[in-house]
Amino acid sequence: MHEETPVDSILSLHSFEEIFLEIDSILKSETPENVVHTLGFIRDANLYEHPFREGFREHLSSANLWESFQTLLKAPNFNVRGNAIYTVGKLTNRDRAYLLSDAFSFYLANDPLNLPRLLSEHLWLTNKWNWDWVERIASADHYLKRWSLCQVIDDDGSDEETKRCFMEVLPRLKSDANFFVASEAKFRFERVKVKLEPKLSKSEWRKEVKRIASLEPKMTFEWTAMRFMQNRLDYTLAEFDQFVKNSANAK
Repeated sequence: MHEETPVDSILSLHSFEEIFLEIDSILKSETPENVVHTLGFIRDANLYEHPFREGFREHLSSANLWESFQTLLKAPNFNVRGNAIYTVGKLTNRDRAYLLSDAFSFYLANDPLNLPRLLSEHLWLTNKWNWDWVERIASADHYLKRWSLCQVIDDDGSDEETKRCFMEVLPRLKSDANFFVASEAKFRFERVKVKLEPKLSKSEWRKEVKRIASLEPKMTFEWTAMRFMQNRLDYTLAEFDQFVKNSANAK
């Protein structure tokens, strides 16, 4: 249980009606920091074991909060958007997956840093990859959008059929005109490819693991994104692009 979301103490002192009215008010009018903490409270109250969980879930299922989530998914704050995606996913109301679907075009146009999270949480809710989204990202106009796929298309424990679908996308990214996309896609391609090939002997496997590890770029999408967003509230594609170029020149 997070210190900033003391679920038991709050739920024991107030009615669900009071709590949900207060939550809705915070999500609509408070600072980004308070919104993020409140989203954390909602997740904790829904997921953790406590005496009030079933009652909270019952109220949540029909609450107006889902309309607030829809707004927060396009908020002018990177951390709020990311937490909104995570909250919609982790509340595991599968009928609400459409909230993420409706927001996809916004993220593709404006926020490639949160695209991997959007894909992952939509997968969590629907139990299937949205291959149309993958195709649209792989064909996107800006390299930062295409590069974001390298964070999620990898040897991630997916089944063989999914890995084979990855192998249909990665060769295109591996041939991308942009150096960063092509370099990381080559690394991801080899990580997936080796899992689809016949099982190797232990000695050959160790050699293959070492070879593939040597292909990992110093600047992966995830590594670069984490450093870029330090101390930032939001960003533009132009700012992220300049950061990538400056980081590459500094190496």
